[in-house]
Amino acid sequence: MIFETKKIPIETLGEYLTHIRESLGLSVAKVAENTGIGDKFLQYIEAGSYHRLPPDVYVFGFLKKMAEIYSISPDILLEQYKKERGIVEQLASEKIATKNGVKSWFAKMVVTPKLISLFGGIGLSFIAVFYIVFQVSAINKTPGLQITQPVAGVVIRDSVVTVTGQTDPGTAVAINGQNVFVDTEGKFSTTLGVSAGQKELSVTAQNKYGKTIVQKVAVIVDTSTSDTGTAQSPAPDSKQLSMEIKFTRPTTITVTQDGVDLPQEDIPADGVKHIDAKSAVILKTSDAGGTVVTVNGKNLGPLGRTHESLTVPFTADNSLLTQPTKY
Repeated sequence: MIFETKKIPIETLGEYLTHIRESLGLSVAKVAENTGIGDKFLQYIEAGSYHRLPPDVYVFGFLKKMAEIYSISPDILLEQYKKERGIVEQLASEKIATKNGVKSWFAKMVVTPKLISLFGGIGLSFIAVFYIVFQVSAINKTPGLQITQPVAGVVIRDSVVTVTGQTDPGTAVAINGQNVFVDTEGKFSTTLGVSAGQKELSVTAQNKYGKTIVQKVAVIVDTSTSDTGTAQSPAPDSKQLSMEIKFTRPTTITVTQDGVDLPQEDIPADGVKHIDAKSAVILKTSDAGGTVVTVNGKNLGPLGRTHESLTVPFTADNSLLTQPTKY
């Protein structure tokens, strides 16, 4: 058999083979019958679907049989196939690398106990570093403190002032050196006795790490006028009532100051409360034995027995209005 050398035009190998087959008047089925090549493989070659073909060693055999049927040189077909197959594989490789990236790396990764231990160690290290950073941040953080009452510069026309505010839960608060109870939400409220003139309230908040913040509020206390604005002159023989109350255990108290009922307070152990009044104070305590009272400089000692609930009235001359009452 004499082979006629034909150059493959610029079209692809598949287009060239299709053109030769059709010019010879052969169908795919006829070529498959004469060569023993499966129909689908002939169609894949003509379509350029090289990724669906079997290994190259089989494809080379297909091309040689087709060259024999088509009376062309097999070298031309083999050379063109190798060239196009290389281009296709390169494009496919680049596409897969671009599309998958890290995903393909994970797909190829084999999960082993060593790899699990490695990632577990990395995860624990990250958690440890995060915890340390969080703790250092908490240690160095200054507690928050907001005073809602009174506002700076307000004129207080009474002998007492109510101080309320907000801080971080678990923070200790003191006002002018007097410990104040802070609830679980960080809220605090207390009433302080004040004398006439310009006064400065110093509110200190300290967290468990010793970080402290101090805020000061200046107020003006003017008790010289009544609600109607008429000047009031104190009686020459009037006396003031000044009380200091110390608590050795957590205690709940209610104070009536000159006939005005003040809010109930929960005082912590070692707390100290100062009360100033013009005439009388009625003190209700849930633990008389842990409530130590000093009136106008005179230490009266504990009011009663441990955990005994009492109501005790006081006057400016240190005398009790009535006998202590249990409640």
